[in-house]
Amino acid sequence: MKETTEKLSWTNRIMGGKLTSKEKLFSIILISLLLFWPIVALVSIFAFDKPTLPLFGEIARHGFALIVFGYPFYLLPLIIVASRISKKLVKPYLFYLISSLPLISLLLCVLIAMSPLSEDRPYGSDFFSYRKIGKDYQGSYALDNKHVYYCFEKIEGGDVATFHLIGKNTGYSADKNHVYYIGKIMKKAHPKTFKMSNANIACDGKDYYSYGIPFHVSDYKSFRPGYNNWSVDKNYIYYTDDHTENYEIHSIPVGDYKSFKGLSEQYAKDIYHVYFKTKIVEGADPATFHTFAQGYYFGQDKNCVYYENKATEVKDYNKLKVAKENKNFYVDGKNFYTHDFLKMPEGTNIKHLTNIAYGDWSKDQKRVYWKNKIVKGADAKSFDALPSLYLYEGSAADNNKDYDYAKDANNIFHKDTLLKDADYATFVCGWDGLNKVAFAFDKNRYYEGHPTPLIRKYRMGKMKVEHN
Repeated sequence: MKETTEKLSWTNRIMGGKLTSKEKLFSIILISLLLFWPIVALVSIFAFDKPTLPLFGEIARHGFALIVFGYPFYLLPLIIVASRISKKLVKPYLFYLISSLPLISLLLCVLIAMSPLSEDRPYGSDFFSYRKIGKDYQGSYALDNKHVYYCFEKIEGGDVATFHLIGKNTGYSADKNHVYYIGKIMKKAHPKTFKMSNANIACDGKDYYSYGIPFHVSDYKSFRPGYNNWSVDKNYIYYTDDHTENYEIHSIPVGDYKSFKGLSEQYAKDIYHVYFKTKIVEGADPATFHTFAQGYYFGQDKNCVYYENKATEVKDYNKLKVAKENKNFYVDGKNFYTHDFLKMPEGTNIKHLTNIAYGDWSKDQKRVYWKNKIVKGADAKSFDALPSLYLYEGSAADNNKDYDYAKDANNIFHKDTLLKDADYATFVCGWDGLNKVAFAFDKNRYYEGHPTPLIRKYRMGKMKVEHN
């Protein structure tokens, strides 16, 4: 009993006096948080994922990390200090306030990190007047008292006083001098008359625009935006190709303006023609031609199914079923077809038909096929797509398969053709990522592409190759 009294007296001396039952309970709660410390410490590391933040953001995340990582070391001394001060000043609430400082500080760091104080700002922008004025899928516009910004880049010449957004989440904006699309000046657009015509197309009284690109319409008054990627005036059809690296608007003569209508992203028709993008689908019957919700690249009329702008041997899409043996092929009861509705040749063993890489090759036990053509001279057992070499600054990688070039045990093939003169040991194919050039060559010649700085560097052995 004497030992217990001495121990309690020693504890009380450290704490500056005896703790109340509430103070003890509060201390136990703070200490029990150490059980969750490893998880919180691990999570706090992710606060440093972003390389840089504005000043207040940096203060918030470094403060958060210091508070969390130091918690096991300063907790008990903090409780002791809190107890001593509260006892000395005879103000019990100071015990709770001081010992809660880590939790209060953590909350403050989180609030600062979530506040406008920690938002990214362009370098040199005015802290007090900077504000975002809109967001879209490609970025956002912002202003301060002197400049206009898009995606943190200054828009040279932007007039702050008259700058405004055009539509909601369209990427368009204007001031008294210019119209802008995603921060770039649209040189010939008129800011005073520029407006949205519908959800995707804008106009200014002289021309129409899609994704900031002018249509250069032939007749402004008769122009009407169509379905999806299609528009038309009395002279031309306008197709907006948004599946390329740069959006492009193509125009082709219209067959009949009044009857023209878009059917899908890829197909349209009038009383005279069916159109696939910028091509007329030869032989297609406009009166009976229709598309399917599940396919962008095919449609059907009374005669057959069309893949892109070409007729196929399939008569009725609704009678096709996915082959049980291989989901990349269709069957109609008698014949097998590729994914683009090309009929496979007789003798194809669908039970053993397998696809090669992600290209158009397939093989069964005896034959190799490119689409629906037999690759003559190919050995099915050893046939495989060649590695596709991707060249970029400093190194090369061959972690993908090529779509057009393949090999077996003895030969090199391009699609369905055997390259008789290709040197097997030195043949290389791939993509120059810097110059955007596909290439294929051996020690003797180029089969595709041409020498570029990166290809020359690779051929001279001055490039590190990363193998899969």
